[in-house]
Amino acid sequence: MRKLFTVTVLMLLIFISVPNHALAGPGFGGGVSDAGHGGGGGAAPLDGGLSFLAIAGISYGVKKMKAAKDKKKEESTELFK
Repeated sequence: MRKLFTVTVLMLLIFISVPNHALAGPGFGGGVSDAGHGGGGGAAPLDGGLSFLAIAGISYGVKKMKAAKDKKKEESTELFK
């Protein structure tokens, strides 16, 4: 079960990170700067951080579900002792 979980997480990381690198633009060329675009912040990439937060949340949820399942199984075996 742990091997399946590890493979699933690695596949998710690959599928999330590859499109980000493949779709990245060439950047500004020819002396064009990003400084004078006006208010607000710069173009901050949110996808990478949000992806890792989502994966961490899913992993935590799976861990909690497994712990609850194990606890329920343990309680049911105590009834028959």
